[in-house]
Parts: sequence; structure tokens; C-alpha cells
Amino acid sequence: MAYFRDWFGRSADDAYTNYDSNKRAINWDKGYDNYSDYFFGKRSGVTTRSLKLQDAASLLLTMSKVMGVDVTRFKAGTAAGVHKTKDVVIPTDMLKDSSISTDVFIGAALQNMAHANYRTTEEIAHDVRQSKALNLQKTVYGILNSERLNNFMSEDTPGYLKFVQKFKKHKYNSRPEINPEDKFQKALELFDRIIRYPENITDEELEEFKEPLEFIKKNIEKAGGIPSDQKECVKLSKKIAKVLEKYIEEPPPSDDDNNDDQDSEDGKGGSEGSPGKSPDDAESAADKEKKEIEREELMKNLVESMKEDKNADKSTFEAFMEDIKQEEESGGKIDRKVQFIIETDFSSQYDESAKKVDHTKANVIANLLKRKNRDYQFSLKSMRSGRLDTDKLAEAKQGVQTIYERMGEVKTNKLSVTVLVDESGSMYGSAADKAREAAIFLKESLEGVPDVELFIYGHSADIDRHGGSGTTQIFVYKEPGTATSPKSMGRIAGRSENRDGVAILATAKRVRQKTQNHGVFVVISDGEPSAQNYGGTTARNHVKKSVIEVEKMGFQVIQVTIGGHRSKDMFKNVIDMDDISKFPTQFVGFLRTKINSLIKEKVTM
Repeated sequence: MAYFRDWFGRSADDAYTNYDSNKRAINWDKGYDNYSDYFFGKRSGVTTRSLKLQDAASLLLTMSKVMGVDVTRFKAGTAAGVHKTKDVVIPTDMLKDSSISTDVFIGAALQNMAHANYRTTEEIAHDVRQSKALNLQKTVYGILNSERLNNFMSEDTPGYLKFVQKFKKHKYNSRPEINPEDKFQKALELFDRIIRYPENITDEELEEFKEPLEFIKKNIEKAGGIPSDQKECVKLSKKIAKVLEKYIEEPPPSDDDNNDDQDSEDGKGGSEGSPGKSPDDAESAADKEKKEIEREELMKNLVESMKEDKNADKSTFEAFMEDIKQEEESGGKIDRKVQFIIETDFSSQYDESAKKVDHTKANVIANLLKRKNRDYQFSLKSMRSGRLDTDKLAEAKQGVQTIYERMGEVKTNKLSVTVLVDESGSMYGSAADKAREAAIFLKESLEGVPDVELFIYGHSADIDRHGGSGTTQIFVYKEPGTATSPKSMGRIAGRSENRDGVAILATAKRVRQKTQNHGVFVVISDGEPSAQNYGGTTARNHVKKSVIEVEKMGFQVIQVTIGGHRSKDMFKNVIDMDDISKFPTQFVGFLRTKINSLIKEKVTM
């Protein structure tokens, strides 16, 4: 393996970006393997938590303000990834991949912000044209231009460049494959690595392309490095393409560079042919076409190789933008970090609470849902069309027309029921007992009912051992598709703070990742939201907005209050549960009023 000295003096530790630590006021990233931990309040040396939509939205909102990028420019993009305006594509498809870290996603988004921010509308239009009908010169330009735009970040926001470094390293791990027998592919891929990520370059490669590399380096040095001006970058790409054309057998033609020929340091001059180039008359037309297709594919892949500007799934982007909106509305004062925790068994406490369940009312709920959730087939007789009714063969002989039957089917949609229990400090003692008993009543009533999906969670906030200050903790007790302990609900208790709006919205989004079925969302609490930087009118308004957002997602939200604050200013539907013995009757009454809107029949013929 050769020791390759980077042409631009970049370091492998900086993922070969033009990073100058002297331009930074503070080295905030010192000691952090995962830079996003610094912004999320984690200690250095601690492994990054799994990627959270709220975290990414909050961090990118702050960064966009620093970079002067209005979030109204954030777009989902398209599967094709072609963009003709100064829109900024936020690649939220990456958020669905658990193997991709927060840093990598942030780096991809920041690079897209920089590429939109540091180009004029005319330059963007030029680059879109360049990306079509790629040839050698356009490919060289695409490679140089991506580094040109990243260099602007090193000047303006060198700290943010640390995230782009993580993204570049991530993308380098999936380099385009080349045909080792094709000199064109080998040379172009080597040039791309030298410019963007010169890692694992071998002695053999350097020796094979020693002469063209020397002349390419001279051209770059003559230009003073990668030009900051786009037009100069185009000129340099034409000169480099000319050098490559003279040393690569049968390259695709480059654009005419007008009067730039005499300035090119190609080492050959004039119009001499390529050294060692021999005619390839023996090569079949099919082989030539195959080679051409492979080369075009490589050029496209190289230009795209250090970008992430495509989205196939719009729903994740829409959820991301909703978090951005809420963050803006709260002035960034509401902490939206969320941690989901799967709770363990507490059988003795569960059994004690389960003894108090009114099984008569539990059976009423089960029977009510069973009556509504009916799938059946039916037939309509004496029809003029359909399939022949074999019971009417005699009538058919007599010329009767109503001898057909039509088959139909009635299906009812499934119902989801979500229960979210407030486990704040104010719920300590008898309040927690009532909440636990109410939640267990719902579990015992609905568990095992056909076509009912049951989700049960609890929430608290700012617990030191679970993310600490500013984090909302959500405890998972029952969730389809997740291994949970059957009697973990015995652990429902008063714990710490309650950041209700954050917990309600985060829980609804998690449920929506599991099912799209409409349903009931039951919030059991003592009413008043209270956590670090979260209280009073601001918090109540945030809860109200979060409930409205959850209702838009197809849930009927109802709050079950246990004493304390009456919450009709935050919830449309409220059950005051001062007497736990009356709760089953109250809930059955509520369910009866909503059942027809929740469970719909669909008839097909």
C-alpha cells in the first residue's frame, strides 16, 4: 500500500475535508465520538442513542438559523433527486435506517443546505444541465464542484463540517464498483478518490496512471487548488478531462472548451493521439455498447456518490417538518428528547391491582366490540346479472331474467386502543393506584378481543438514569410486535416530571409506525403539565396543540383525570375519575358514543 500525500493537505482524521481548527472559537467536539451527543446533552464517551426524529428536527432548526437557511426551503425531494431551485432536500429516508447514526443524517442535511446556500439560481440551473447526458468533462466538473461547495462550509461554519465528515466517511463505504479491465473506469474512479476521499490508494494505481496524474496535479496547482468560482471550476474540469482523454482508451467525448485548449497542461499539446492507443476493430458492436453503458453508469454513480438528496417516503419527511413547526412555535424552549423504555415484570403489584377490576364491565366492553367487529358474506337473489343461481334452473328454461345471484362481503376495520398513563411525581400513592387499576381494567377488557390492537405506555420526564434533564421518558408496557412482560404494568407509579404534550405526540407517532388503524387514545393523568422548562400557559397550549395533531392522525383522544386539574382547556373529551369504581361504566358510555365513527363497515360486491 502506498503512502499517498493528499494534494490539498487534508487529513484522514478530517475525512479529507478542508478543515481548519484555527478558525473555530471553541473545540466543542473534543472527546465526542458522536458529535450530536454534545447538542443532546450527553457526556463524552457515551454511545449515541438511537436516532430520534425530534432530536434531528430540533438540531437542524438551530443549524439552519446559523447558516441563514429558512426552513420553508426544506423539501422532501423526489425519488429521482433532481432539483432545479434553491430548495433544500432533507433526506429523511435515512431516519428509517437504524444503522445510520444521527451524525451521518445531520451531515447529509447540512451538505444539502450548503449546496443550496452557496449557489445562485443560475448556478443551480447550470448544475442541473450538467447532470444530464453525462460525459467525461461533466463528470469531472461534478466531482470538483461538490468539493468546491464543501470548502465554503470550512470557511463559514467549520464546526458543522465535522458532521459532513461523518457523512463523507459513510458514503465512501459504498463506493461504486468498477470493471478492473476497463482503463477508463479505473482512471476516472481513481481521480474521484484523489479529489474527494484519497484512501487505500495503491502503488500499482499510482504507477499505472503516473503521467496523467502529474499533469492533472499541475493543472490544479495552476488554478490555486479547486476554484471557489463556478466558472473557473468549469474551466478546470475541461482541462482535466482533456488530460484524461489523452491517456484513456476511447473515452466518451467531452464538451468543447472553446479557447481553453492552449492553457491546458496535458503534457502532449496539439492533437496527438493517445500513446499506446490501438484500433479496436475486432470488438463487437454489442461489446462496445455494453462498455459504453457501464461507463455511463459509473459516471452517474460517481457524481451521485457523495450526495444524499432522494426520498421515496414522504410520510417521514412530513413528520419531521411537523416537529420543526412545533419547535418553532415553542421558540425552541420545549425539550423534545424522548426515550422509550421497555419495563420489566412486577407481578405482585399487578395481581393486587387486577383483583379490583370489574370483570362484568370488562365483558361488556369486549361484547360491544365483538358485535361491531363482524366480517361476513351475503348473497342477493333474483338479480338480473351475476352468477347463475342453480336453484333457478327451471325458471331459466322459462326465460325468466331474474335468475342470477350476486355475492357480497362486509368487512369491519380493526380498532387500535392506546393507553398513556401519567407517571409524574404528583401521581404518587393513591393517584398512581387508581391510574394503575384503570389501565389494568382496560388491558383485561381488551386483551384478546379479535381485531383490537392494544398499546399501553406510561410517561415521566427528567429522570437522571434515563437521559436526565430535558428528556421525556416513555415506558412500554404492551405493544404489538414488541416483547413486553405480561405483568409489567405493576410498575406504574409516581416517578418524576410530566411533559405531557411531548409524550402524547411521541407515543401517537410510535403507534402509527405499528398500525394505521383508527382508534381511541386514552390519557390517564391528574391534568397539569409540569417539567423542566415546561409549565403554565405555554405547556397547556402545547398539550392542546399536540392533542389536535394526534386527532388528525385518526385517534379519538380522551383524558381520564384523577383529581387535580380539570383539563377541558386541553382535551375535548374528559372523564373525571374521582371514584375508580365508576370508571368502567363511564368508559363504556364513552365508547358507545364513538363506536360507530371508530369501526366502519366496508361492503364489497
